[in-house]
Amino acid sequence: MKVVLNVHNTGGRLFVTSNMDYHELMDGMAGIIGRAEAARYFDRTKGMFKDLRVVGQSNRQENPWYGQ
Repeated sequence: MKVVLNVHNTGGRLFVTSNMDYHELMDGMAGIIGRAEAARYFDRTKGMFKDLRVVGQSNRQENPWYGQ
């Protein structure tokens, strides 16, 4: 949370990757920080996020280089 707010306050950019969409991520965070605090945070940061859904076949290696 502190990193996102710092980026917001300084006009920077932050790239976040997740297997969850914005709402799933924020619901999980609300369970940790509480609903009231989460509502304030969501209000300040929602416009900063853009969901990009990527679908299709995975390009991950079956045997990653570091596992060999």
